[in-house]
Amino acid sequence: MNKFESKYYDTAVRMVEAFLDILETKDFEYITVKEICTKARVNRSTFYLHYETMNDLLRESAEYISNTMSGYFDEEAHIQDVSTMDKNDLYFINAEYLIPWLTSIKENRRLFQAALKNGHTIGMDRYTDALKKDILAPVMQRHGIAKEDTEYVIVYYLEGILAMVNTWVKHDCQKDIGDMVDLIMMCVDRKKETNVE
Repeated sequence: MNKFESKYYDTAVRMVEAFLDILETKDFEYITVKEICTKARVNRSTFYLHYETMNDLLRESAEYISNTMSGYFDEEAHIQDVSTMDKNDLYFINAEYLIPWLTSIKENRRLFQAALKNGHTIGMDRYTDALKKDILAPVMQRHGIAKEDTEYVIVYYLEGILAMVNTWVKHDCQKDIGDMVDLIMMCVDRKKETNVE
């Protein structure tokens, strides 16, 4: 990386970090380019050199968090091959992945809310499309769910989990992460029985 590329990257990181700082106390809709520039100590033209709109900054901030999120995961943890994993242990989500994911969401909850609220604008659907195709659909297939029903089952799981997490974030993540893991697993684990009267 040459000096110019390094400076360009450093400036972008400063703006992302300024945006994330402001996002801690202010909703995305009310944040201005001027505030970001002031906090990042850059001029307005520098902002527009990097981003066309605030949604572009939001998208880059979500990617920045996603890239740094790998630090939350245990390096030894990895996804086993769906085709060889024991069917009884085959879940698309488990505590091993929920704990770091929920931890990163808790530490970046305002960004999570802004990303959810503006998901279509910032292209979050490309991440969920890859998740559906590469992880969820093969798991559903191994569980014998008919191909024509797979889309419905995946939407049920994804929307349900995201709704639970969004509710948790709305309550400022007050519920313990371990309790959230148990609650999500209770809802997605087909083997667990609940005492519904």
